[in-house]
Amino acid sequence: MLPSPPGRAVCGWIRRSFLADARCRPSSWHGVGRCWGSTLGAERGSELRAEAARVIAAVVGRGASLSTVLPPALAAVAPAERGLLQQLCYGSLRFGLRYRAVLGELMSRPLKARDVDLEALLWVGLHQIDALGMPPHAVVHATVGACRLLGKDWARGLVNGVLRNVLRDSAVLDPERMSDVQARHAHPDWLITQIRHDWPAHWEAILAANNRQAPMTLRVNARHMDRAAYAARLRDDGLESHPAPHTETGLILASPVAVDQLPGFQQGWVSVQDSAAQLAAPLLDAAPGMRVLDACAAPGGKTAQIAFALEGEG
Repeated sequence: MLPSPPGRAVCGWIRRSFLADARCRPSSWHGVGRCWGSTLGAERGSELRAEAARVIAAVVGRGASLSTVLPPALAAVAPAERGLLQQLCYGSLRFGLRYRAVLGELMSRPLKARDVDLEALLWVGLHQIDALGMPPHAVVHATVGACRLLGKDWARGLVNGVLRNVLRDSAVLDPERMSDVQARHAHPDWLITQIRHDWPAHWEAILAANNRQAPMTLRVNARHMDRAAYAARLRDDGLESHPAPHTETGLILASPVAVDQLPGFQQGWVSVQDSAAQLAAPLLDAAPGMRVLDACAAPGGKTAQIAFALEGEG
């Protein structure tokens, strides 16, 4: 099987979120369930799976950062296809430890290290079955077709057999039946150990929450309009939202969307920022003349929020 990724890179590839909406049957990962495959031709579907496998293989096999290798891949596909490609990469990596254990159970012998892209493709196939609610025939056909694009035409039977076995017995994906703690919780051992040490009474609930997709939350720039006015603009564009608790400027979207669908996003009316992150600047209560170090700035939402609060006097 694949070598474990370096410890420093693990958080980056399993703790990411992604863009998706829910218009299909409920999936095993709450909040995800779009019938992505139904809108793509067979060839394009296979090409996207192959590209997802290449991205995942770069992260797992070479220790590359997903934030480095994914953007060029997204830029190379049509805008309508970017959501699916992003989801395949994020979701497969998020639950990769679980999918690795499933493959270990289903396959009589491990794949060779040089076939890192093939195991990545199998992760992509398993994630479609596990979390996306896609039609089974679309999953098998598109994923098997990707073998040829990866130069692994010999593996078509292997991929077909693995995916059809899972479709016949979906219980193999049930984390509750997995004895391996990494597979069951989809977290690396070192992180499970740390969380269990710090929160002995709640560690399993924390890990479960960490595997759930967070909602898409916005911070409204009050210099342009207040929260209620922006919520009205969203409704005019067919986007539903509700106020984020404990904040004066936060809005939670009913369904995630691409940022270019947000009215005024390019003009700075609104930014994407989790509710908890929005609390940092008010709690800091920075004053003009203070020096503030944002030690977790990527891309700098809290810093921008502080600068806004100081109205250019910081």
